[in-house]
Amino acid sequence: MRTIDIVTAHKVEITYPLASVGQRIMAFIIDAIIITIGITLLNMVLLNIFPNSIHQYIQFIVILPFYMFYTLYSEVLLNGQTLGKKALGIRVVKLNGENLGFSDYLTRWIFRVVDIWFSAGSLAVIFISSNEKSQRIGDVLSNTSVIQMSSSRNYALEDVLNIMNFSKHKVVFPNAKMFSEQQMLLLKETLERHKQHNNQAHQDALRAISIKMAKQMELEKIPMAKEKFLKTLLRDYIYLTR
Repeated sequence: MRTIDIVTAHKVEITYPLASVGQRIMAFIIDAIIITIGITLLNMVLLNIFPNSIHQYIQFIVILPFYMFYTLYSEVLLNGQTLGKKALGIRVVKLNGENLGFSDYLTRWIFRVVDIWFSAGSLAVIFISSNEKSQRIGDVLSNTSVIQMSSSRNYALEDVLNIMNFSKHKVVFPNAKMFSEQQMLLLKETLERHKQHNNQAHQDALRAISIKMAKQMELEKIPMAKEKFLKTLLRDYIYLTR
């Protein structure tokens, strides 16, 4: 299975498995089925509302945009996923770790014409299979790829730390619960990588995330050693939100 390393906004490198050609084809098929069902239902509703004389014009106004822009709208609204991608647990991401902008989605959508429609999908399959980042032309131009949602370090937050006895745990930072589960998983990922690779890059990552979280908690400075601070914050979060 091919993987890709994505550097987050906190400069932490997380490894994700790339979506396979088969997964992307299956997502495309699911979306095609959804589009077909959607068009059929819309057509039935419109036939009951509008007379035959203007029905064909209404089709151009309602049904054609649904057919043409389904993928673009879906990926924009669902954060890089269509319903097909969601069903397969895959998502479009920016390879530099940034959030995708509308121009990125638009570029991918425009080049579907070349990658998929004009070549009957053959160009997309060839590019995805031969490119080390599993990119079709639209992905290359927008610096994106499609990943499987679970990283190679996939934690349930309950399993993220083995805290011996929560009944005796004393909360140090009561506002730890302000953070999201995603932030806490990133925190744990940073601690894990620092433990495995105690080099300058991971020390810098630990410092960066410590400063950012202390700032969000409106602390004037990090109140203790960085690693201890993050571990305490994580324990408090689990205790307060379990």
